Amino acid sequence: MDPYFFHFTVRDQPPATSNHGRAQGIHADSEPYNATAAVHSESRVIRTLLADYDHRVRPLGTDTSKPGYGSVKVEVNLFLRSISNVNEANMEYTLQLTLRQSWKDPRLVFSHMGPDIPTFFVLTEGQQIWKPDTFFLNEKQAHRHTIDKPNTLFRLYKDGRVLYSVRLSMTLSCPMNLRSYPMDVQKCNLKLASYAYTTDDIEYVWKSDNPIQLNYDLVNSLPQFTLSNYSSADCTSVTNTGRYSCLQMDIELTREYEYGF
Repeated sequence: MDPYFFHFTVRDQPPATSNHGRAQGIHADSEPYNATAAVHSESRVIRTLLADYDHRVRPLGTDTSKPGYGSVKVEVNLFLRSISNVNEANMEYTLQLTLRQSWKDPRLVFSHMGPDIPTFFVLTEGQQIWKPDTFFLNEKQAHRHTIDKPNTLFRLYKDGRVLYSVRLSMTLSCPMNLRSYPMDVQKCNLKLASYAYTTDDIEYVWKSDNPIQLNYDLVNSLPQFTLSNYSSADCTSVTNTGRYSCLQMDIELTREYEYGF
C-alpha cells in the first residue's frame, strides 16, 4: 500500500470551559489563555515526537514477555453507511463504510511532556507515521472519498494510541445461491487482513463494544433486499508465507418477496 502523508493540526482556540466555569487544565489564578504560547508548546511536542521517528518501522507490541514485545494489536470498528447494487449476475455487492483502526505506538507517547498539552492531536496531510497495511480480501474495486478534502482522520492520543478513520466505497465479491429465488436470503461478507505482516507482527481484533455499527436507515435502504442480520467473526488463516490475522463481517440480505414478480 502506498504511504499516506499527514501533518499535525495545531489548534489555537482556547480550551472549553468545565461545569465549574473554569477553563479545563487552567488554574483559577493562572494567567489568561495564550494562543501563541499554546501553538509553540504543541509544535515543540510534535518536533520531539517525530525527530527520530521512522514511519517504515512498525511499533513494538505491548506484551513485554515476548521478543520484540509481541505483535501490534489493531482494534477494528466498522460503521456501515449504505449497501447498494446487489448484483446477482456478477455475484457482487457495493457498500460504503467508515473503517476505524486503533493501535498503540510507544514512540508517540506525550503524556509526560507537560500538564497543559491537549488530550490528542489531529493529523492532516504532511507528516508520516506508521499504519497497518490493511487490505480487503474479497474487494473487486474500491476508492477513498476525497471531496472536498480526503475523508480521513488521524488522532494521536497522549498514551500513544492512534485512531485512524477512513471513509471507503467498495464493490465486493459475494457468491450467491439463487435456488430459493424469489424467497432467497443471500449471505455476503467483508474480510480484512494485513497484506504483508504475519500474526507475529500484527493481530486484528474487533472492538469489544459495537464492533459493527449501522447507519440509522441502512436496514431499509435497498429496494429489493432487507438487511436481516449481521455479525463479526475471525478468519485468521495460514498460507505458504505464514499465518495472517483476519477479521470478517457477515451480512444477510433477505429479498423482498414482491420484487420477485
